[in-house]
Amino acid sequence: MARIVCREVEEPHALQARNLVDLNDDIFLSISELLHHKDSLLVSALCRRLRTALLPRIFRAVRWAPAVREFPPKKLWPFVRIFTFSGYSIRQFTPAMHQDFAAQIRTGFVDMKLLNTVILESNVRGGLWPELLDAFSVLSSPCHLALRSHWNTTLSDEEYLLLEPRRTPIPLGIFTFAFPFVYEPDGQQVARRPAWSLALELYNVHTILAAAANTLSFINLPGELLPAMHGATYSALTELVLHGLWPVFLPSTAIPAAEDGYLQITSTRLAEPVEEDALVSEAKSEAAVLAEPSSGSSGEVAPPVSPLLPPTTVDESTITSEVGASIPTSKEMSFTEVHDSSVATAVDTVASTSRKDSLIPLDTAPESTVNTSSPTSLSRPQPSIALLALGSPPSPSESDSFTRPTPYSSANSSSVMSILEAMPNLRILDMCLLHQKDDPKPIGGVICAPDAPPRAPATFLRHLTRFDVASLSQEDRVLEFLPSLEYLSLTRYPSELPRRTVRSRQTPSTLSAMLGQAAFPHLTTLKIWYAIVSFNDLRDEEALLDLLPKKNPSLQNLEVCRRWKNLVPELEGRWDPVPVAKGLISHLHDLQVFSFDPDPPERFGKRPFTHATPEYRQYLGRLRDMAEEIVGAALWLQEIALHCEYGINLDLYWQVWKVVPGVDGNIKLEDLPEQIYKYYD
Repeated sequence: MARIVCREVEEPHALQARNLVDLNDDIFLSISELLHHKDSLLVSALCRRLRTALLPRIFRAVRWAPAVREFPPKKLWPFVRIFTFSGYSIRQFTPAMHQDFAAQIRTGFVDMKLLNTVILESNVRGGLWPELLDAFSVLSSPCHLALRSHWNTTLSDEEYLLLEPRRTPIPLGIFTFAFPFVYEPDGQQVARRPAWSLALELYNVHTILAAAANTLSFINLPGELLPAMHGATYSALTELVLHGLWPVFLPSTAIPAAEDGYLQITSTRLAEPVEEDALVSEAKSEAAVLAEPSSGSSGEVAPPVSPLLPPTTVDESTITSEVGASIPTSKEMSFTEVHDSSVATAVDTVASTSRKDSLIPLDTAPESTVNTSSPTSLSRPQPSIALLALGSPPSPSESDSFTRPTPYSSANSSSVMSILEAMPNLRILDMCLLHQKDDPKPIGGVICAPDAPPRAPATFLRHLTRFDVASLSQEDRVLEFLPSLEYLSLTRYPSELPRRTVRSRQTPSTLSAMLGQAAFPHLTTLKIWYAIVSFNDLRDEEALLDLLPKKNPSLQNLEVCRRWKNLVPELEGRWDPVPVAKGLISHLHDLQVFSFDPDPPERFGKRPFTHATPEYRQYLGRLRDMAEEIVGAALWLQEIALHCEYGINLDLYWQVWKVVPGVDGNIKLEDLPEQIYKYYD
């Protein structure tokens, strides 16, 4: 009798991982992300399997200090994504060092196919040099160049480096030069860049930007160096960040002129002299201490936006080799004085009788001056040879060569406009800039003067969706030409001003005039601030609060900073911000997040809270009561935040509550969960 046998096929069971070696690479690498760099090194030493898996992660960021390490071995080059050059233990770079280090880096860059970030540490004296800049030309894809060292020096025996104008482009996608402020010798008070320092930085930064203008998508510069962007079209640029001080005068990027074997960079003489106090502070120091934190239009089609790399911190332990490097130690080597005939020819067009007028503007210089290689280094001349040599700041007796910046006019504000017009695909513009206390009055930065509109208003910054600006002039008209904005910030940034800096004051009337002439049909986020300093401002505030919902009915995120002048007698007893906030948000039915700074009078002149004291808890309870009352006028809100001034981080001064409906039908406020930050690696 036939039998039917049904044989059940067993489903294959995955092998259970019993140790780290059995894990696949994806799971293992996810786990290893939680390890500190030193712990990753220990794990990689356990066996070959783990070492092979961890190798790309361990050596994705390397730091080369030539004084103590050889260049990373060739077998590691394919894994390198972040390369940091350190000048540790090198007091002065010689020409031989520059050539040797740049040659090794250039050779390595050829095989670093994954390289996306190059960092020049702050201890690299003298800053970026020409041979190293040339090494970037061999990169296979655009990278991020982060300069944390500058070209100024305080040592009397060091040379100033000038970067050679390039005929061929270099592939840079991101460029950051984060030195927003220059400080007085005491290191506390913000100062303007001395003219000799400003001209040097303008020239070198312009050289870099001009060579990479076709590929740069992100630029971060000090506000004073904005003129360095003049003369090129940045068709790929999508984000521009400018922090520091507004440029109160916009000299063209200068070509230093050669005379008697030396190069000089000076400022152009203006009519009004600099005040004596400012001269003394500049003359006493070799150089101010720098703080690190923080063309025509084109109709080209907007390129796809590539993801921007966040600022990267490289672990100090990621030096890749244990073998010491052989470093030239001869300090007798010095730069050879170079006489460039093309530069000398250009100098003939300038008055030869005065050494103080040896500045050739880039936009008027002969073509040979711009395109021909200029000397790459600047030997510090003796004081007896030149009054205003680049290497020596002027003494008080030479103060007539330094001049007060001229106030903004339509002529120099149009220079800012022309620079922005050369960025046809810009999408994010951050100009959180301030003014130095000695700047010309009236205070306020100008982008678009009333008599100098864009040359092509219909195409001016058509792709711009986010605009952050601080201390903008009351007469500026740039907002009228930005209808594509989705995010506009006119906030009181920063909350606490650095010493000897000021910002222009916004009142309800000036803010109404600025926003009333503009139209933003796509605006979803608006951040504003204004000051109530008189009884008339209270009346003007009513007009402003009536204007905002009418002009921007689709707002989803609104931040209002209402500063109250507590010492004005006519305002005494009139502080009552809750009805103001309720009346405003009750007309914004799409609003989801509302942030409000009521500026309570009792907090006037007091320092921020640093600990959760009983006084702070009482103050926070008062703010919570205010928030609950405000939310009652707009039950559709999802979050509400009030300015509380707690902690040391000015950006975290907001106490945020989530708005949730209660079981009894009333709304309630819930504290947001505390953020958990990753402090390791």
